[in-house]
Amino acid sequence: MSTTTPYPCCFLVRDVSDHYGTPTFDLLYHDLENGVLRCSEQVWDSSAQAEIDAERLANSQLAPLHWEVLRKLE
Repeated sequence: MSTTTPYPCCFLVRDVSDHYGTPTFDLLYHDLENGVLRCSEQVWDSSAQAEIDAERLANSQLAPLHWEVLRKLE
């Protein structure tokens, strides 16, 4: 079961360790403009590393529209 930690500006750090069998985290992006939830292509070994990238993306106001779509937002 994956867990998520909210981060400002529509980003979430998600714990996907159960899927990989080792500490592994990715980012989720709430793409409100397109009404979808996207996940990062990159994974990190710690939530702290993922949070650094989430902060960088939030501060840059970049919209990672190339990330894979997981599902539509409700």
